[in-house]
Amino acid sequence: MRPGPMPKEEGRKQGRYQRPIVPLSGNALALDKYPPDEDWRPDVKDDWATFWNSDVAHAVAESDIPALYRLFDLRNMERLFHEAALAEPTVVGSKGQTVLNPLLRQADSIRAEIRQLEDRFGLNPAARAKLGIDTSKLRKSLADLNEVVVNDAEEEDPRAY
Repeated sequence: MRPGPMPKEEGRKQGRYQRPIVPLSGNALALDKYPPDEDWRPDVKDDWATFWNSDVAHAVAESDIPALYRLFDLRNMERLFHEAALAEPTVVGSKGQTVLNPLLRQADSIRAEIRQLEDRFGLNPAARAKLGIDTSKLRKSLADLNEVVVNDAEEEDPRAY
């Protein structure tokens, strides 16, 4: 039996079904460079700040900014619609009948669009894995954190005995 071709060098291998894991590093784009929209609700502005302080923000490219603003515009709109619909869950229909507030259905369709954009930005664990984003490299291990505490302490480490 003839042997197959020689295996490729590590740098030349190409896997059709394997995405490379991309460790995130470097600085996120500055939050002050991309401020939240003034018309957004305070909770959406908080979400914006939380996003820019997250590990996933390191993977955002300049060309992604319009889609990112669109995602947070949709979040703002969904919350406004949902809040208005909860205040008045039923309304009078065109023939005088009581019907469910149409804003509830509109909020649901906006949620579907939000989920799609969140997946594109890797805003849940499954989406990050699918995109090949590895945030674990940025998290310090317990041993790393203990080392910082021990090095900062003026006394001897009691665990050393």
